[in-house]
Amino acid sequence: MKKLVLPLILVLAACTSAPELQKYPRTEINRPYTLPEHVAAWITPIPFGIFSDGSRTITIPPIPIPLFWKVGLSDTWTLNFSPLPLGLSHQLYQSDTQLLGVSFGTGGGYSSGSGVVFAPYGSLLWRQLLTPTLALEVSPSVNFRLPTRAAAQWSAGVSAGPLVQLSETFAARVKAALSLEENYSPSFTEVGIVNTTTSPTPELTLALSASFTWSIHRQWDFDASYTYLGIGQGPLDAHVGMLQFAHYW
Repeated sequence: MKKLVLPLILVLAACTSAPELQKYPRTEINRPYTLPEHVAAWITPIPFGIFSDGSRTITIPPIPIPLFWKVGLSDTWTLNFSPLPLGLSHQLYQSDTQLLGVSFGTGGGYSSGSGVVFAPYGSLLWRQLLTPTLALEVSPSVNFRLPTRAAAQWSAGVSAGPLVQLSETFAARVKAALSLEENYSPSFTEVGIVNTTTSPTPELTLALSASFTWSIHRQWDFDASYTYLGIGQGPLDAHVGMLQFAHYW
């Protein structure tokens, strides 16, 4: 009986997919930056990892987070929400050999130590096809973390690497991401926070990652990735994994 569950789910989902989904290629290298109009996606990431600073080690178990959604507002605009972060993706250009897109928005949250946290972000993606199965991807990005009760932080960087289409349904990526991070320490007075900074501490870091994407079905994708963080991170040594399922309809 259990063997019939997944095929039954796929059959039922296929019956409810939008006709526009047929325009969305299964080959990762040919996909546009945004979803087709009227197409939606439900994304469930499963992060896990091991972090060590030399004195202690923290393990994050794999826990699904089924809270991420995307909706194609048009063929070149996609709404991203979870409900937070809330953002937009816009495809600026696509040809047979090039693609350019931009994403921007903000996240947020609250904790007793940091207070209300705003996290605006922005990123670009440029993809250049070198052959029908090989492309180069370059993605600059900037991120901010603006808490009301703690130091503000920002980071800016760029990632780059090849995308290889191994078959119609399998693709693989290898990337190196170089980033500059700076922490700000606000000054406090009896009446609140003074909008000045003290002792900025810029850090140059390098992350290495590898991932693959499997188009299980026109309505189902599976992604798996591994990232190593430890170059330029001081005593931090981190191995981060991510499994991700995406359902399109």
